[in-house]
Amino acid sequence: MRRIFLHFAMACITFTGSTHVTKLWNSRGRAALPTQTVQVLSSATAMSESALLDIYNEYGAAQTRHDNAFFERVEAEEFKLFADGRTYSRAEDIQMMDSSPADEVYKIDDLNVEMKGEGAVPAGRMTLTNSSGYRDSWRLIDVWVRRGHNWQILSTTQIY
Repeated sequence: MRRIFLHFAMACITFTGSTHVTKLWNSRGRAALPTQTVQVLSSATAMSESALLDIYNEYGAAQTRHDNAFFERVEAEEFKLFADGRTYSRAEDIQMMDSSPADEVYKIDDLNVEMKGEGAVPAGRMTLTNSSGYRDSWRLIDVWVRRGHNWQILSTTQIY
């Protein structure tokens, strides 16, 4: 009986001692970490999302005016467009835009951007109208990557 009591007392002392050592260890480790790290990352994420939203504010107008320079800047060289059951390269996408009628007006709305580190996945709705009253609308999901200080689209998927 005396031996069981001795083992129980040693277990309690060991547990109490290890709890205190753990508290000391954790408090010293946390004090060494910068407290603003989370705020800096949140600020960087907000700035990145803001930069993407700025690009999307120009996107519809750039497509309407057939602005090749805009799309050569924001679409990566390896860009792929998935639409109508086909896959198009960046050159094919720009060529299709150039061959579309001049009276087509494009607009993006209902945009939601999900940040993923150095990437982003925006989803929204593209609407096309023309002077004869024709209207078409489809969902889009883009995959973006940040390269240096610039954002580029890797792919766009159109969903009807």
